[in-house]
Amino acid sequence: MTVTLGTLVLHPQEYSPTGWQLDRNGLDGWYDVAGSKSVFEGRPQAHGAFVPGPDFRSPAAPLLRGRFQGTPAEAVAAKMQLAALAGQAPGLTVLRVTDDAVTSQRMVSIRTVDVDDDHGRGRFNFAVDCLAPDPRRYGLGQELIKELPFRQGGNIAVNPSAAVDLYLWSGAVNGGPYNPVRVFSAGSWGARVVAPTAAESVVVKNTVPLSLPVPAHTVSVLARASRVRPVRMTCTWLSSSEVFQTATTDQVMVGPEGHRFDLKLDPFPTGATQLVVAVDSTEAEPFTAGEWLEAQRVMVGVTTTYADGDTPGWTWTGTPGRSTSLDNEQMIITNIGTADIEPRFTLYGPMPDGFRIIEVETGRQIIYRAAITGSAIVDPTEGVVLVNGLPKYGLIRYQWPKVPGGTSRRYIVDQPTRVPISVKINWASGWW
Repeated sequence: MTVTLGTLVLHPQEYSPTGWQLDRNGLDGWYDVAGSKSVFEGRPQAHGAFVPGPDFRSPAAPLLRGRFQGTPAEAVAAKMQLAALAGQAPGLTVLRVTDDAVTSQRMVSIRTVDVDDDHGRGRFNFAVDCLAPDPRRYGLGQELIKELPFRQGGNIAVNPSAAVDLYLWSGAVNGGPYNPVRVFSAGSWGARVVAPTAAESVVVKNTVPLSLPVPAHTVSVLARASRVRPVRMTCTWLSSSEVFQTATTDQVMVGPEGHRFDLKLDPFPTGATQLVVAVDSTEAEPFTAGEWLEAQRVMVGVTTTYADGDTPGWTWTGTPGRSTSLDNEQMIITNIGTADIEPRFTLYGPMPDGFRIIEVETGRQIIYRAAITGSAIVDPTEGVVLVNGLPKYGLIRYQWPKVPGGTSRRYIVDQPTRVPISVKINWASGWW
C-alpha cells in the first residue's frame, strides 16, 4: 500500500528503510462507511418510527500514522514539511491510497498533526488526523472532450411516449383563410392545401386544445409537398389571440416523399389555452395553380426516448435512442465504483440561446436559457452554473445528472440555436 497526502508519499517500511514510512495498519477509517445523518422520528400513536428518507452519510475521518527515518538534518527538514502541511491556508488536500485493488482518493481537511521529538536521532513518529467532507472515495479523474459541429436542422428528434392524432385543421393561402382538404396517406389522417391560383405562400395549421397532458413535450409532424421546396414547422402557444411562446424549425427541402419535423418545447406557459402547429412554405418561386402542401399526423407527447431522426418518413424503425447522428454526438460516462457520482460539464461557446443537457437513459435535463459569450460550467455537486466564472441564474430546469455505481450514462448537449461548441466532461468513479 502507498499513501500520498499532499507532498508526502508514504511506503511500507519493507519497501523503503529510510524516508517517509507507513506504519503497519497505519491507515484507519479509509474503508469505513461514514455514519448516517438520518434521525428517526417516532410515531406518536403507533409502533416504530416514520421512514427517515434518504440515508445521507456524515463526513469521513481517516487517520494516518507513520514515521520518518533519515539523518538528523533530514529529520528537521521533514518536520518543516509536516508543519507546512498542517499550517497551510484553509482548504482541501488530496489523500490518495493505492492498494492491491484500486487507487482511490478523497479531498480532506487536515485537522491535527502530532509529531514526536526525535532528540537528534533523525527519526520520529507522527500522526495526521483528517476530515473528508465528501465521504465517498474516488478513482483517478477522467476527462472526455467532444466537438459538436453545426448540424442543419438544429433539433434533436425524439420518440414521443404519448401520442394523439388531431384533426382541427385549417389553412391559409397568401395570408388569407383557406379550407384544407382532408387526406389519408402514409397510414394517418392529415390535411392538404391546394393553391387555387398562383400563390406566394401556403400554410397548413392544426390547433391543439390544452386538454392534452403536455408538460415538457415534443411536437412531431410529417410534411409533404407536390414538388421539392423549402418547408418549416412553427409551434405557437396562444391564449385567445395573445402569443405566449413560439418555436420554429430550420427550413428543410421537402418533396412528395415527405419529411418528419420534430420540435422539443418547454412546458406550456401559464395561461395558454391552445397550441397552433403550422407547416408553411415561402420562397421566391411561388406555388402554381394545383400545387399543394400537406401536413399529417400531429403528435404531441412527453419526451422520454431521445433519437436523431435519421430514419426517413414518419415511422421510427431504428433502435430507440440510437441513430447515426446521435452515435457521433453522445457522450458516455462509466462509473465502475459502488457510489453515485455527479459529472461536471464545461461548455465552450458562444451559445446565443443557452443550452440543454439531456441524460438519455432517464430523460433528466438541465436547461439554461440565456446567451453565453464565453464558457459555462455545470457543477451538479454544488448545484450551480458558472458563466465566465460567475454564478448565473438562467436555469429553467435543473435535474442534475447522476451516474449510479456500476452503470453508464449517455449525455446529449442540445441548443435552440445550433452553433459549433466544445463540451468537456470531468468525472471519477466513486466507492463507499
